[in-house]
Amino acid sequence: MRPALIILFLVLPVAACGLDDEQARLCRQVLGVIDPGAQDVTASRLARPQFGVRLHYRPGGADPVPSDAAIACEFAGGAFGLGRFDLVRVEATDGRLSDMQLFWLRRVLDMRQPFLPRAGDDAPMPEALPWLYLLQQLSNAITVSCVYGLLAIGFTLVYGIIGKINLAFGEMYMIGAIVTMIWTKIFVAAGAGGLALGLFAILSIAMVTTAGYGWMTHRTVFRPLHASVTQAPLIAAIGLSLFLREGTRLLHGAGNYWLRPPFPDVITLAGNTAFPVTVTLSQGLVLGLTAVTYGALVLLLRATPFGRMQRACADDSGMAALLGVNVERIVAATFVIGAAAAGVAGFIVAQHYGVANFHMGVVLGFKALTAAVLGGIGSVRGAMLGGLVIGLIETFWSGYLSIAYRDVAVFAVLVGVLIFRPQGLMGGRPNP
Repeated sequence: MRPALIILFLVLPVAACGLDDEQARLCRQVLGVIDPGAQDVTASRLARPQFGVRLHYRPGGADPVPSDAAIACEFAGGAFGLGRFDLVRVEATDGRLSDMQLFWLRRVLDMRQPFLPRAGDDAPMPEALPWLYLLQQLSNAITVSCVYGLLAIGFTLVYGIIGKINLAFGEMYMIGAIVTMIWTKIFVAAGAGGLALGLFAILSIAMVTTAGYGWMTHRTVFRPLHASVTQAPLIAAIGLSLFLREGTRLLHGAGNYWLRPPFPDVITLAGNTAFPVTVTLSQGLVLGLTAVTYGALVLLLRATPFGRMQRACADDSGMAALLGVNVERIVAATFVIGAAAAGVAGFIVAQHYGVANFHMGVVLGFKALTAAVLGGIGSVRGAMLGGLVIGLIETFWSGYLSIAYRDVAVFAVLVGVLIFRPQGLMGGRPNP
């Protein structure tokens, strides 16, 4: 046995130093995205850094053939490392890909992979492909629907109690995402970033931070203008939104925050290796966290003294005040709860998608407002229903039609609802 072991230990380092066929295959897929017409592709191992592949090729349609047509793919680990398939750097002939380009390259490869079966894969029957694709789109809609629903709750709670729209909820969601990014990096540096307790602490910090912004919004903007019958509160909310956005840009910079999702593990629901229908553990976390948040909110509004006072203020604040309810305190608490829900949405996006920036709340905030109006603004159940509908519309439009018109379709729904059913799907029903 000893000679065999000696030979094994001599051969393993040599094998580890050779060209990794799987990494070469992944790099060929990268080349297929960058230059689909590439020809005469040859692969070699990178000398530096240690783990990587270099492809030399003839660009599609290029004549005469350039002598320096090459692409280098760097990975986080080698044949026996955990980061063997973790693409961390790509350098093409015209320069290195930026972090944003690399992020979208990974997303494109994830979308292309099911349509690129390898030799020996058991391809699904042609009649099953549309149903598998439909099931995958339903899976993809989970996260975005949850985010829209949570933000729509913030809009609907505030509008339900004061009859005015707080357009700064998108920025509070953005602040929640950036706070999540910052504290996740702190916890990771301290060695606690992957623990459930660490994630709960980060979620609590994000919610407390955005709740503080919600309280500040009520005290500085809506409380002084509460009795105004003009559009001053709406204009002030727009000004607050711009203030928070630009303040974040000046304080944290205009670049993106990047974060590796803590639960990237993939679970196959249906299909096979040629077209798997998958979900991630992160999506399960998103769905569970949204369900807990919504359930806790419904319980708070239905089964507690605060909920009764909140609903009384929403129905008739003057009568509630005559009966001894501190209306200003209840309104302030409603702002705090709505902003905390926006913080949960920011936490979800930061942990699931792994990217945050100062302008991420603009369009998403308006889509969440669309969800609130669609569901029936003032109804918590309607907010979650509207978020689900908007998430499904956006996801299926992107999956089956031109993605360039996705936002047009979403806001067309808002126009249609305001014209044909201004009370929304659940308008006029008891809240929540």
